[in-house]
Amino acid sequence: MVGLSRRLGIEGGRQSRRTANGSTGWKVAIGYRRLQANTPLRFGVRRLALSIDTNSTDQVKPNVLRAGDAVRLVSPASTPDESNVEQIATLLESNGLRVQLARHVFDRFGYLAGRDEDRLKDLNEAINDTSVRAIIATRGGKGAYRIADGLDFAALRADPKPLIGFSEITILHLAMWRNARFPGIHGACWHAEQFGERAEQSFLRAILTTEVVTIQSAPNEITSALTTSGQARGILLGGNLDMIATATGWTLRA
Repeated sequence: MVGLSRRLGIEGGRQSRRTANGSTGWKVAIGYRRLQANTPLRFGVRRLALSIDTNSTDQVKPNVLRAGDAVRLVSPASTPDESNVEQIATLLESNGLRVQLARHVFDRFGYLAGRDEDRLKDLNEAINDTSVRAIIATRGGKGAYRIADGLDFAALRADPKPLIGFSEITILHLAMWRNARFPGIHGACWHAEQFGERAEQSFLRAILTTEVVTIQSAPNEITSALTTSGQARGILLGGNLDMIATATGWTLRA
């Protein structure tokens, strides 16, 4: 941890707020996703989608990332391996982004990445730091549900920046959508050496471009048999099934 922290700097440097670049915003998000597909769309346990409130006009969408933007890595749930965080940082830096580590990113408190108050503080500091243009969760795990109601939703609407994460981070995405009408990106910073070129390029397109996202059925996955054909466009909520169930009646209306 010392080597990585020394290279990146805990919390990173603070820069002045960037000027608006006029981008049209994100095209892939929890809460906002445009779907255009001639291939079947998958509706299974791993990609459950709940479409609600499709006429909402008060959505807040951040801009795409540009070279030189600062990205803050946080651990809202469980503690990551340093080697995995190193790989995340390398991929982001190779695409021109400046990587910062939150103060408690490697803390350990049982199965949690530190105390609730510290994990929440890291998240809200990243949300309120105007130099940070995106927040990436280092991993999922367990514990994000314990702090989801403490996010600074007003600051998030005032200075939109995406929260990128998967698995249990779904609960934060749903809380952001419910309380701030703000989309998050359900995904991970996966590098091609371990997860394949398709996974890496999908992640980079989501954060660096405004390309329309096409969701395709993967024949080698067991959920590929659960499909329907056609095209759809609208608001898509989804992510980790356990967190969606947890959110019912709380961050999702019953």
